[in-house]
Amino acid sequence: MSTRQNKKFLYYIFFFMLINSMIFGSQLQSKDLSNHGNFRYSPEKFENKNLNLVKALPGGKIVEIKFKDNYAYCPASGILLIFNISDRLNPVLVGQIKGKGDYIRDVDFYENYILIADGRYDGILIYDISEPSNPVYKGEIKLLPTVYSLEIRDNLLYAVTRCCSYFYVLDIKDLFNPEVLDKKPMTSPINLWVEDAYAYIADYKYGLKIIDIRNPRELKEVGVYNIPNPSNPKVYQVRNVMVKGNIAFLSAYDDGVIILDISNKNEPKEILRIP
Repeated sequence: MSTRQNKKFLYYIFFFMLINSMIFGSQLQSKDLSNHGNFRYSPEKFENKNLNLVKALPGGKIVEIKFKDNYAYCPASGILLIFNISDRLNPVLVGQIKGKGDYIRDVDFYENYILIADGRYDGILIYDISEPSNPVYKGEIKLLPTVYSLEIRDNLLYAVTRCCSYFYVLDIKDLFNPEVLDKKPMTSPINLWVEDAYAYIADYKYGLKIIDIRNPRELKEVGVYNIPNPSNPKVYQVRNVMVKGNIAFLSAYDDGVIILDISNKNEPKEILRIP
């Protein structure tokens, strides 16, 4: 996805978070989502909200932002930028890490380490960020090739790989000697979101996949949502996924942003689409 498309997706997500807090109240949080007729795209509701840009982070093509303590970690193509954001209006660039594959896609944290998904390199880079202004290279996880997206929950690492097209779960209690608990074949996975007992995988042209991860040694696909492209019914393009409660937000290229009711994981249903 281009930088412009990434920004468009973030704007839509921010827009719908505003909807959640300003218009629908607790509706997006509710487990009873049977009344979908209340969901409406109503830009006029925001005429007086006066959202103003207060500061822009330098750094070019930032594709992701993750936060730890008072720092923002921003993958920007082949470089990971590290900003001190103690003063939110005056972020300061304090450090950076150069990737090995020139395509850093995602990061997450484990104890004092940051794990870096370098999408064009066969391995996850590990740096000690005890001092964010002076990150120290510590090693790599070589079990996973070309990782595009990763998330860490407790002692488990969840990741999707593009070239071999798998969803992996690793036990990383021993970070430098991890164990693969299970892996599940995908088709073309590009983005990942872990929420409670499920992983939601943007499988690019093959829609959204929902995986039951309650038993990390036996992953189970429980739901699929495909997005028919009006110009070509055989093409599906899901680029990003975010989940809030029983609602999933999908970035789908020319199909815009799609919002799903995922209260029934076996049968995700479309609520709203914004082209």
